[in-house]
Amino acid sequence: MRNKIVVFAITFLLLISGLLVAAQGQEVSFEENFDSDTDDELMLIKEEKKRTDFENEPEEKEEAEYCQNSVLVQLEASSNDPSRKMISETILQNRVDTLLDIVGGSTSRLYPSFNMAEITFQKDVDVMNIIDILSSREEVVHAEPNYLVEGTDIPNDTGYDSLWALPKIDAPGAWNITTGSGEVVVPVIDTGIDYNHPDLEDNMWTSEEGYHGYNALNDSYYPMDDNGHGTHVAGTIGAVGDNDLGTVGVNWNVSLMGVKILDSEGSGNIGDVISGLEFVLERKKEGENILVTSNSWWGWQYSELLYEAIEQHQKEGLLFVTAAGNEGEDNGKETSYPGNYDLTNIISVAATDQNDYLAEFSNYGKRSVHVGAPGVNITSTILDGKYANFSGTSMSVPHVSGLAALLASHNSSYDYNNLKNVILSSADTIGHLEERNLVDGRINASASLEQSPDPDDVNFWIHQPYSTTQFGEKTRIEISLNDGVNPIHGADVRVKFSTEKDTLHLVDDGSGMDQVKGDGYYSGEWRPLNRDKVELEITVELEEPDKKMTKTVTVSIKAVHPESAQRVVLRIFDFIRKLLSYLNDVGKNVGEQVRFSFKATYYGKS
Repeated sequence: MRNKIVVFAITFLLLISGLLVAAQGQEVSFEENFDSDTDDELMLIKEEKKRTDFENEPEEKEEAEYCQNSVLVQLEASSNDPSRKMISETILQNRVDTLLDIVGGSTSRLYPSFNMAEITFQKDVDVMNIIDILSSREEVVHAEPNYLVEGTDIPNDTGYDSLWALPKIDAPGAWNITTGSGEVVVPVIDTGIDYNHPDLEDNMWTSEEGYHGYNALNDSYYPMDDNGHGTHVAGTIGAVGDNDLGTVGVNWNVSLMGVKILDSEGSGNIGDVISGLEFVLERKKEGENILVTSNSWWGWQYSELLYEAIEQHQKEGLLFVTAAGNEGEDNGKETSYPGNYDLTNIISVAATDQNDYLAEFSNYGKRSVHVGAPGVNITSTILDGKYANFSGTSMSVPHVSGLAALLASHNSSYDYNNLKNVILSSADTIGHLEERNLVDGRINASASLEQSPDPDDVNFWIHQPYSTTQFGEKTRIEISLNDGVNPIHGADVRVKFSTEKDTLHLVDDGSGMDQVKGDGYYSGEWRPLNRDKVELEITVELEEPDKKMTKTVTVSIKAVHPESAQRVVLRIFDFIRKLLSYLNDVGKNVGEQVRFSFKATYYGKS
């Protein structure tokens, strides 16, 4: 009996390894030495996360930059009580101390809200080796490099027409309805804010202790800007209006919270970002009226821990507005984070110019970028009480986050989903922007303020998959339905594939790959087994109103990346070695039931 199990296991795993090699279409060499003393908690590929957009994302840049003397780690919430979402700071520190005994280093920062920590070392280390060691620990959910991020502005000469952007989005029409409210708090997660700027100081958020935000770089409450980028963003959101001074923001009245995560050069890392996001989350839980954050920064490398942090913001009802990026590329084919995360609380913004064309530097994507906003020659506040023109998707973001704040001041019942639906559904359709973003358009502030639910006018948007995905990878298919404000429930959503006979039903019940029950986003799982292109026909049927709609998208399927396939095959052979060793120790009792003390996962299946 035992011999049959061994033969079956070897045959099965060799077959899978052969399929993987065939899928990547090239030879794989095996030169890795395996440590016989590695932990019994073996996984052929890291245990499959509930998130999947890493597997579904387009191919990333070959070289990802990260800190050479620090790593980030996330721990299990509670081994004794899995229902607990968070670990206390004391318990978190104690568990991190156990890891420090193994890898060395010290605790730089703890993030109790996310069950995460940053471990730093006095000198540069082999970061990937440290991550491998941490990842082998049972209590570690995820470990990753501390990736770098940066702002996205492109400075331009000053003195250009400073008024074009606000009239273009019809902000004056919106101001006839509301000019904003100081009760709405907008965290500007950036290089900080010059909170002494004459055009900003009256709109700064101030705590009971008298501070205006948080500085993640030195763990202080003094987010003074030493770059100018964050101050420029803040001015677009909420430079004081009607004060006979300088410029005006989308909001004449608002509370700007400075959250400094980027240094004087406009650079930072994921650890700084997570620290800033935790500060915002804590203020939200304390009762601050925060519905939207402004994030004019980006990176190229997927971070599972950043995803987790933004997902926590989603659960607390926070809209996350971010930049599409400044490389002039299709985000459906190239990576840009956090905009490419498949979280429903994200709005990724492209930059448009005075003539409503996509800015030549702006990234774009029919399903990976949501909407356009002015981002060329934008006049706003900078350091030392001055003003300047900047260009970039960084400048587009605050037009959208500012609009979200304006909407929140007008309708206090809106949640993040309502805000997103209204902003996207009220955008002006622009011929130049067709196929460049989800709604083929650019925001319109006045139309947003005037938007009301229309059950007969259903918005049917396809969010996933992007234009490119990988052979055999778990891929999210996701659409959303809304009436301009509210989600539409009870739809029958079916997907037919040009290469398959089966029909996939998408659901909005919070199960499987669906993130939130009843939010109007319908999702399902698909594993493409065709190596060329696949046509997806998505049909929506509604009872109220009685309506049937069909849309078709084409997705290109890429072969498995050679390095990924090699890693899978190598771990399969390591699994065979451990399996044989385990079975040898089971005993000769052929009637004994074999139980594995570890979980084996391969190629996205467990």
